[in-house]
Amino acid sequence: MVDDGTTRLRGPFDAYWLIVKCGIGRTEVLTVDRGGTGSLPVFRFEEEANLFLKLDGFEREGWRVEESTAREVASALSSPSCSGVASVLLDLLPESVDLALGVALCAGTTTRQGFVDHFTGDRGSVVP
Repeated sequence: MVDDGTTRLRGPFDAYWLIVKCGIGRTEVLTVDRGGTGSLPVFRFEEEANLFLKLDGFEREGWRVEESTAREVASALSSPSCSGVASVLLDLLPESVDLALGVALCAGTTTRQGFVDHFTGDRGSVVP
């Protein structure tokens, strides 16, 4: 696969994977602070989400991987647990890998609104 510097978002009904924790009457979505702002890690493959969950130790804290559609991810961005989220990080590597390399790595990033807009009208959105 040749990387042309862009990562295309999937369609509105394709599977994405989030890391969630179920509480009494609500589900909390994991957000991370990378680069000084809140970000929502979103994964395109279940295996990548599970690797992130295990290597960063979130599994021990009751977090789990859950399949979601893009519309469900967009809805999660409107939830209270995502109120401080400024961006969506696709396929984020675990922090342990980031620390070894000295940089946060992911396949692509977009603004919170850019992710939502892609599925509500702007079909040409590309994640830089």
